Amino acid sequence: MSKSPKLNFLQGQDSEQDMFDNMINVPRDDYKPTVTANRVHMSLKLIRLLRGGLGSSKTRTACEHINNMALKYPGSTYLVGRKDITSLKVTTQVEYLEKVVSPETVDSFNVNDGILYYKNRSKTMFRETKEPDKVKSLELSGWLIDEADELPDTEMEEKLTQRLRQKIRMNGKWVIPPYAGLLVFNPVDDLHWLYFLAHKGWNKDEASEKDVRKYLNKMNLEDFRFDTYENKQNLPPTYIPNLIDNTPPEDLDRLIHGHWGRAIHGKPVINNFTIKKNVRSLNLIEHLPLLVGWDFGYNHPAVSFIQIDPLTTRVFLLREILGNKIYLEDFVEEYKTLKKSLVPLGFSIKHYGDPHGEDQRDVGEGSIEYLRVHHNIIVNTRRQKIKTGLDEIQHRVNSIAPLDYNNPNIKESLFLVDHSCKISIKGYQGYYQRDKFGEPIKDGYYDHTPDTHRYVIVNNKNEGLANRFKGKKRKPRNRVTGY
Repeated sequence: MSKSPKLNFLQGQDSEQDMFDNMINVPRDDYKPTVTANRVHMSLKLIRLLRGGLGSSKTRTACEHINNMALKYPGSTYLVGRKDITSLKVTTQVEYLEKVVSPETVDSFNVNDGILYYKNRSKTMFRETKEPDKVKSLELSGWLIDEADELPDTEMEEKLTQRLRQKIRMNGKWVIPPYAGLLVFNPVDDLHWLYFLAHKGWNKDEASEKDVRKYLNKMNLEDFRFDTYENKQNLPPTYIPNLIDNTPPEDLDRLIHGHWGRAIHGKPVINNFTIKKNVRSLNLIEHLPLLVGWDFGYNHPAVSFIQIDPLTTRVFLLREILGNKIYLEDFVEEYKTLKKSLVPLGFSIKHYGDPHGEDQRDVGEGSIEYLRVHHNIIVNTRRQKIKTGLDEIQHRVNSIAPLDYNNPNIKESLFLVDHSCKISIKGYQGYYQRDKFGEPIKDGYYDHTPDTHRYVIVNNKNEGLANRFKGKKRKPRNRVTGY
């Protein structure tokens, strides 16, 4: 985000309460702002993120804010935009003109230019936001981008923020109105630029709420979460029940409660994985060896710490690391740090990995050879079909067995994941998807940790089979395993 302009508020506008009193003093009586909407109107932050569920009033709130500012500060200029002009005209522009603006405040609307002129000389421009260079000559007092998640990066937000530089003439003096940039969107996942805009500068896994507030204050930015239930008073009685009935369970948190998350459109690779059934707080089991799975690469290498109970074939996914644009020489140090914190000296460890790790790297020896020569890590490999490993994972996700045979009535899934393994949890909840042909999508992110699980499980499959067929006449290995 670009550097924030210095704000010089008008006399009488230097407190949040004064700002709030003026913002809600609107000429319409049909706007019933939610608690979160009032917080948006009260805020003095330059950039405000309005993320929320469907029907949560986030777009209405943003439009009301821009309209109220235009009325309060005569001669001020605002931009209301969306990536595509056609979409803008049939959504946000319609809401602004038909629901927000009072006819008695309007002088005219130029359909060709998409400019609304107020009687007090203020104006609101409706613009496409796909080309940042088209706004570089504007002088604005505020802007609104609806469906901001459609934009590929921060460039438009940065350009518009740089254009918050308008001065207006009031009572014979040049003054600066309280600038505001509003980004409205359905929640996105932690790979999106909007999430990064709200969170950069602090570790999202470790930061306290106090740390987050300190960061946002420093950035002159505030993040508002709109919940559909909060806007219930303004919705038809059947709206929320129908929304729940037609929303996949994995999307409820995002599309109703407004929490950060990823839009899930495709078919998940693994079915029936749930937080309640499959996620626990797990620690190292002393009598079981540690099995480490490796997936190599520069963009997102992955390593997983796994244990398998040979009696039940239950998988315990203890910890994971997903690297980001990192060389193996540095990534292995991250592995060692995690191992040191989790595993005592002398503990039995076995390593399994991608057979392609034997291929020579651009910098020299292959990944597997590098680990063997320089770190005494022996990575076992086996060529396997992806389907074989995924079937093994699916079987365990679907199956339950006693966790402790001293208490046979207490049963757990055969695939348990520690709370800390957030990438795998999201992947198995539906972010790791199949394409239209039913094949797992190599998305370059959520596919890496499941690969490490496959390498470990398939290579250790025989140990489980040995117990499964104990006391029975076993079939030849190749007929059982397919190898």
